[in-house]
Amino acid sequence: MNDYEQSSLWKNAFTHRDDDFNNQRDKLAQAYRDFRARVALLLQQIQSELPSLTLHDITHVDSLWRIASEISGPNYPLNPAEVFVLGGAFLLHDAAHCRAAFTGGINELRETTEWRDAVAQRQYSPEQLVEGSEAFQVVLFDTLRVLHPKRALRLAFANWSDTIGGAPFHLFPHDELREAYGHIIGVIAQSHWSNPHELESFARQNVSAPVNLAPANWTVNMLKVAILLRVADAAHIDAKRAPRLLLAMNQPQLISRDHWQFQARLHQPHCDTNRKELLFTSNPFPAAEQDAWWLAYDAARLVDQELSAAYHLLRDHQLDPLVAHEVAGIRTPEAFSRHVPTEGWHPVNASLQISNVKSVVERFGGAKLYGDKPYLALRELLQNARDAVFACRAIGGLEENDGSIEVKLEQHGGEDWLHVIDTGIGMSRYVLTEILLDFGRSLWRDSSLRSEWPGLAASGFDAVGRFGIGFFAVFMLGDHVKVTTRRYDSHPDDAENQWVLEFPKGLVLRSILRPPLSSEKLRRPGTRISVCLKDKKALLSVVRSSLSFSFGSKRENIPFSLSQIVGAIAPALEVDVWTKEGLNQKIKTISAGDWRQIEPEQLLERLIPVVSPGLFSYENFLRSLAAVSDGITAMVNKDNKILGRCAIHEDGFFLD
Repeated sequence: MNDYEQSSLWKNAFTHRDDDFNNQRDKLAQAYRDFRARVALLLQQIQSELPSLTLHDITHVDSLWRIASEISGPNYPLNPAEVFVLGGAFLLHDAAHCRAAFTGGINELRETTEWRDAVAQRQYSPEQLVEGSEAFQVVLFDTLRVLHPKRALRLAFANWSDTIGGAPFHLFPHDELREAYGHIIGVIAQSHWSNPHELESFARQNVSAPVNLAPANWTVNMLKVAILLRVADAAHIDAKRAPRLLLAMNQPQLISRDHWQFQARLHQPHCDTNRKELLFTSNPFPAAEQDAWWLAYDAARLVDQELSAAYHLLRDHQLDPLVAHEVAGIRTPEAFSRHVPTEGWHPVNASLQISNVKSVVERFGGAKLYGDKPYLALRELLQNARDAVFACRAIGGLEENDGSIEVKLEQHGGEDWLHVIDTGIGMSRYVLTEILLDFGRSLWRDSSLRSEWPGLAASGFDAVGRFGIGFFAVFMLGDHVKVTTRRYDSHPDDAENQWVLEFPKGLVLRSILRPPLSSEKLRRPGTRISVCLKDKKALLSVVRSSLSFSFGSKRENIPFSLSQIVGAIAPALEVDVWTKEGLNQKIKTISAGDWRQIEPEQLLERLIPVVSPGLFSYENFLRSLAAVSDGITAMVNKDNKILGRCAIHEDGFFLD
C-alpha cells in the first residue's frame, strides 16, 4: 500500500463501508492509481528540466495527501468523488513544469507569447538563447512558471503517440471519468496559482456525480476541493521536497539554494488541534544559513495567509472549517524561532522598515518632490493615463490611434473635483490593490506583467512611467481620492468587472475596496482617477518663476484655464485629450500627435499660453511670438518621420 493511502482523506473516502457504493469507491480508487502512474512519468521530467526547483515529482504529490489530511483534520467531510477530484488536482497542479507537458515540446514553447515576453523583459538577444545556456534556462523557467497553471486546465485530456503507432496514450486513462471530471480537475489545478479571493466563484459551482457512478450521488463542492489544494501545496515545505543528497549533488545557487536549505531542515508539519495551529519544526539554522531561515519564515507566513483565507471563505459560505486556522508562532520572528530554532544568532527583524508610509510618500511622491507646482501632479496622472492607452493599443484592445483621455473639473456637493479618465487597459483587482499601492513598484517593469497581460512585454510597448510613484502625486492635490477601473477584457456581465479603491482621508486611514455605485460605473474600459481638490485655484494658477510658459507677465500668480494647463504640460501626447470645466462644453485640447502638423503659432500658444493682453506688453510679445513661429523647423529622420520641431530665437523677451 502506498503512503498516500494511509492518509485520513484517502481512507475515509475509499475504505469499504456497509452501504451499496463500494464498487464505486473501488472504481474511483483504481482510476486514481492508474492516473497517478502516468502522471508520475511526466513529473520525472521536471527535475532534469529545472534542476534548481525543489522536488515537484510524485513524492510531492503523495505528500499533499498527508498534509491536506493534517490541516483538514481526521474527519473532514469529503465524499469519494470530491477526494478523487482533489487527488487529480494534486497530480496536475505542477505537472506542466516541463516541455513534455506541451505537445510540441520546446518548439511550441518558443512560439508562445509567454516565451517572447520573458525574452523581452530579460532583454536577451537570440544569440544568448542557445539551449542549455544560462539565458535559455532562465527564459524556460520564466515561461513554464507562467504557463504551467494554464496548461493544467487541459492537461487531463493530454495524450501522446509513440513512434510505433496504435492508439494514443492518455495521461488520464479512464475515458468515462476523464470526460466527467477532467475539466473540473483542470480548473481546480489551475486555481492554485490564482489569488485566494478568486476562489469565490467556485462557491456557486457544485458538480453532480456522473451516471457511471450511479446510484451514488456524490456532489463535488469545488470550493472545498480548491481550498484544500491551495493550503496543502503552500504547506508542503518540508525535507521531503529537498533531499540533502540531491542538494549536495545539484548545488543550486542564489535564491534556489536558500529554498533548498530551509526545506531540507524542516520536519513535516503537525496540527495542534486544541490551538488550531499548524506547527512547523526544524533542526537549528546556523548563522551561515540566515537567509534560508528568513525564507522559511516568509514561506510560513504565506501558509498562514492561505489558512486565514481558507477559514474566511469556508465560513462565509457556511462550509465546515479546516482544523488548522493559522501557523504557530507566525506573528513575530522571535516566536517562530521557538519552533524553527537558530544557532549562534537571533532572528530579530532588523530589516529596513517604513513606519510612516504617509511621510515617505509625501517626500518622494508629493509636495516635497514637486514643490509648489500642483500642476505637476496632474502631469503624472496624464502620464499614467497615456501609458494605459498605449498598453491597450499594444495588445490589440484599441486601434493605433484610438483611445482618449479626459480631464474634467466639476463641483459636487460644494466641493471641487478633478477627474482624469482614460479609455486604456484598466486594472484587475490584483493590480489595483497589490501593485498600484506598492510604492516604487511599476507593473510595466514587474514580472506580474507577463501573467496580467501576456504579450504586452513582447509587443515593444514602452511605458513613460518607470518608478511606480506617479500615482501618489495625486495626494498633493487632495486627500479624498477615488480610483475607478475596469479591465478592457472584462465581461460586461461579470459582477466584478469594475472596482473602486477609495481613500477617504488620504494616506492616514486604510483605503476601501468596493464595487462602484451605479453613478460611478465606467461606460468603457479604462480608469478614472478622482480627487477632491484642496485648492482649485492653486491647480490653475502658476507661480511665475516655476513654469516656463509664464513668460511675459509681471504678476506673481497667473490663472489659466484647465485646457491651457493640460496643453502646456502635455503638448505632444499621442492620445486625444479632452478637457471640461464645470458646465462648459468639452474641449478637444490635443489631437493625438497633432504637434507635428499644427501651425507654428498654435504650437507656441499651447507651449506658452497667454491669459490676457492687458497683463504685459502684448504687442512686443506677439512680435516675438511671430518671429519664433517663423523659424520653427521640423526635425526628421531618414524615413522623413518628424521627430521634433525646433526654433532658435535670440530675443530677450523670452529670457526670464
